[in-house]
Amino acid sequence: MEWFDRIGIHYDIRTIQTYERVRYGEDLDECMDGWFKDEIKAIKKQFNKLEKIRNEDNVTGLKDNIKKIFRR
Repeated sequence: MEWFDRIGIHYDIRTIQTYERVRYGEDLDECMDGWFKDEIKAIKKQFNKLEKIRNEDNVTGLKDNIKKIFRR
């Protein structure tokens, strides 16, 4: 949640709660499946927009920085 807030990703609080349930081994209610997939798609679109903005601003990402390190 803190990471999403820090980078400006908008999310449904249920997404974090569901992630934590899955991560810590609690059972996942099947009725959450539909909205959760839609929420993940929406978050992915936000990441893609952020990446596009970053590329337009010529800011190198982690992938580019790692490539530069290994080229040396």
